[in-house]
Amino acid sequence: MPALSVIIPTIGRVEVVSRLVESLLQQDNPSFEIILATQLPEETRELSERWHDEKVRVVQSPAVGTTAARNAGVAASTAFVVIFLDDDVQIDDQHFLSWHAAAYAEDARIGGVGGKILENHQPPLGPEGQIAGVSESGHVYASTASDVPQDITAPRGGNMSFLRMVIDVVQGFDERFVGNAMREETDFSLRVVKAGYRIRFEPRAVVRHLAYPSGGSRRFDRRQWYEDFFTNEVYFFKQHFGHRSFPLFLLRKSRAILACMFFYGRGRPSWLLTPWRGIVRGLQLAREAARE
Repeated sequence: MPALSVIIPTIGRVEVVSRLVESLLQQDNPSFEIILATQLPEETRELSERWHDEKVRVVQSPAVGTTAARNAGVAASTAFVVIFLDDDVQIDDQHFLSWHAAAYAEDARIGGVGGKILENHQPPLGPEGQIAGVSESGHVYASTASDVPQDITAPRGGNMSFLRMVIDVVQGFDERFVGNAMREETDFSLRVVKAGYRIRFEPRAVVRHLAYPSGGSRRFDRRQWYEDFFTNEVYFFKQHFGHRSFPLFLLRKSRAILACMFFYGRGRPSWLLTPWRGIVRGLQLAREAARE
């Protein structure tokens, strides 16, 4: 049984994810497996035919979507620690996996680790203040470019790991998040923290996000992207924050609402309705979750 499972949800990026697999196979850690959680049958076949290394497995997600793919990868994993990567990241340090694994030895209460993510063409940044957190009113701080080890509550999904038992405790990723699944990893991480575990930022575990323009979970229909965005934001907020803060949440989103309606949508009727359709859908998902 491997000590580490690296789970990579992938769609539309066979060549890109294959380069990532090649770099992972050069890691110095002796006990790990790579699970490619594919979302299209033809890509499952292609990657299965390409990779015959004993460290690499390909599993088919039951549905298209990042959350479903993550859960499918977890279901196939038997490792003690599960590391999640985006399919379009680059890893240059052969100790990358070992940095994730070593962070858990610091404290038995550590249930997750977030690594550093540098955006493509972005130079390395120096120490920052608190990063990757969520305020009491639901504002998410997503920076992961600090050099300072610290506890965090919102690691980015492209470079994070969790103890497998912790994933089971919080019952995996919430597949109600739609489209680009934005906020699904933050929702998951907050549930980990609420369950009593720490999430530690490890600045030595570095990936560079290449941000390829095609593939991945992004929507190419911008109007649909915005509707999904508001759905996920509202659903996330309602899952973790009180009713009294909801007007403040809407105020913070007013710029995005106006941009959708008038900048991108140019006042067209379907675009005027888009933010509100997303908000209503998010509220409906929250009511469904509350009933379960």
